[in-house]
Amino acid sequence: MFEMPIRAGLDRHLGWRTGSGRRTQHTGPPPGASVRTPPTACFFRTGGIRTASLDKESIATIHRALERGCFVFDTAEAYGPFVNEELLGRALPGRRDEAVIATKFGWEYEGTRRGELNSKPEHIRTVVDECLGRLETDRIDVLNQHRVDLEVPIEEVAGTVGELIQEG
Repeated sequence: MFEMPIRAGLDRHLGWRTGSGRRTQHTGPPPGASVRTPPTACFFRTGGIRTASLDKESIATIHRALERGCFVFDTAEAYGPFVNEELLGRALPGRRDEAVIATKFGWEYEGTRRGELNSKPEHIRTVVDECLGRLETDRIDVLNQHRVDLEVPIEEVAGTVGELIQEG
């Protein structure tokens, strides 16, 4: 069985027990949860034609994943773009505390057209605010840089993410 390596900081934040640096047993959804399978990738049917029935089916899939013990959802502004975060946000009202949401930043968008990489501090802050809105939540559990932006020193990127964590 696949066991996902964990980050000590996330574990402390969520109150997870880590043992040897890996989650070793499945105990159910957070808090006190263990991850024994990879995150549920939130790359739903967002290419091509989008319909209300496909959205409904995607949301039902998220609900089924939660019911079966899958609670780490990995999404990104790039998926859709934006659509996957919206679907996850629509699926989690009343169930947000059952899920761990991971999302990503790092692209510039003009409408729905993806442009260049952008991990400048002010852009990261803007993207996080937009992600929170689409996800209909007050927090992001895991924030990742989608691609390394060689124009921005990694120390600036990490510093900005650290500041966002401190700000809550």
